[in-house]
Amino acid sequence: MKRVLTNPDIVLQELKRAAAGDTQNDQGKQLERALADLDLQEKRLVDLYTVGGITATAVREKSADLSERRKVLETQLASVQMTPRPSR
Repeated sequence: MKRVLTNPDIVLQELKRAAAGDTQNDQGKQLERALADLDLQEKRLVDLYTVGGITATAVREKSADLSERRKVLETQLASVQMTPRPSR
């Protein structure tokens, strides 16, 4: 223990490793929030169409945009989740 605490290189390495894990976790949470936001946008789009506030053509266009965005976010999330986290 003394060797670890008295060697600044070891302490610095451990701090960097911990920070990398936290950053990865933060990215995953941000992507999950973005996906939840997409769910809400899709629901609002359906609600808007249901009350006649938007045309079917506009719904299809916006839905395609949201679907494409979802694919990108899901791919990014899968990448973050598959990246090995540094062991602590």
